[in-house]
Amino acid sequence: MKLKYVTGGFGVNPIKKVECVRETEKSVWIVESWNGKEKIQQTLKRSSWRNYFDTFEEAKQFLIKDCEHKLMGLQGRVSNEQKNLVKLYELKDD
Repeated sequence: MKLKYVTGGFGVNPIKKVECVRETEKSVWIVESWNGKEKIQQTLKRSSWRNYFDTFEEAKQFLIKDCEHKLMGLQGRVSNEQKNLVKLYELKDD
């Protein structure tokens, strides 16, 4: 079995180690435990919910870039709203 690092979890640690029993270009088969029973589950390597990586550093860099991208979007929205607020303060009745 090969060790993979998956992002997209809940809680304190956003990166979790998982056991991978098979891998293709787009999918991984991981060992999951459900109600005390182990099950092999096929899943996509990249999705909006989870992403699988070979190293912890790759997973960490993915999360950093994702967070930076979200922050840039939020900063743009804040900047636009600040401009709108200035226009509202300057608004006068004709």
